[in-house]
Amino acid sequence: MRRRITQIVVFCIMGAMLLNGCRGTPTPTNEDSASGLNLLVVVEGNVQLKRENWKEYIPVGFGTMLYPTDLLKVEGSTSVLCADLSVRSLDPLGNLPCPTDGGWLEYHGFRFDSQQRSISQEVPYILYPRNTLVLDERPLLQWHDTGASSYTVLIEKDGQVVWSQEGVVSDTLRYPDDAPSLTPGSDYLLVVRDNITGRMSTEDPAKGLGFQLLDDTNRQAIAQRHTEILGLASLDVSAKKMALAVYYLGLKVDGIRGLWGEAWRLLEDVAKTRDAPAVYLRLGDALAAMKLPNEAEAVYQTALQNAKTMGDKETQAAAYVGLWRITGDKQYINQAVDLYELIGDDISSENLRQERASP
Repeated sequence: MRRRITQIVVFCIMGAMLLNGCRGTPTPTNEDSASGLNLLVVVEGNVQLKRENWKEYIPVGFGTMLYPTDLLKVEGSTSVLCADLSVRSLDPLGNLPCPTDGGWLEYHGFRFDSQQRSISQEVPYILYPRNTLVLDERPLLQWHDTGASSYTVLIEKDGQVVWSQEGVVSDTLRYPDDAPSLTPGSDYLLVVRDNITGRMSTEDPAKGLGFQLLDDTNRQAIAQRHTEILGLASLDVSAKKMALAVYYLGLKVDGIRGLWGEAWRLLEDVAKTRDAPAVYLRLGDALAAMKLPNEAEAVYQTALQNAKTMGDKETQAAAYVGLWRITGDKQYINQAVDLYELIGDDISSENLRQERASP
């Protein structure tokens, strides 16, 4: 199920995935709940959540996604960013105080078709921009630091070099103002060479790692939503960035790429001040979308450990699912199935059993 916000920009929801031919993932227990997705943005105290058909309440924290049919127990001051971009306080006990119709947020999690191969640490593989859309006409280029004293950096279009710079002594470089302008909609590839070993970023086993500059029409629509989210005066900077990152994660143009790199940068900032499991879960999603298995696996592990500490069984299960899809290790999907069964999420557990049985 997809909803267009412009002619070609769409929100990704649980029934339709970021990649064609993907496996199924856990869905809300009530399909109607997808029409009004909300985000927990202020947690000063304790919050427990019970979704429809669950057997028990479980502790949750900042960044948890909430559905209209959810029940909550609240101790302290807690607020939710609703589907209509209103910020509302939660009652100590009761239903979610948000409208049930659709709204700004339609992201339910990233899925991908098969495990991703790890990347050698001796390769200066690309971190950004990588399999993503970009908003900045002069993006900050970033790659894995192999410890080289210098790198050669270039950008290709249709297999031809359109710009290059030698002797770069850092692992980041702003695309220069005097370099050729990037054309919206054109596919570019960032390539980096370690000048000491000669290893190239093109040794990365993943394919489809190019990037595109977002076109003006879609940029305007996204900029409007960006302004609305950042203009929410009752939220602090971390909450605004979290909301914006989740919004970016749900966007995709022409069924190919989304603003996953933009979401990654925002979530890394949020993680500096908010150690909540949901932050690392979404960060893992962004990294997996960019085909960065080394980094995604580490972040999913952090989400898992933080969720265990909190007692958040749902985020534990989701982290196990991410680890399964990154590594292909069935112990992770087995753990996820057990946890979903434990809390009473029969739809998610059945979807995963089918996924586990598929070739």
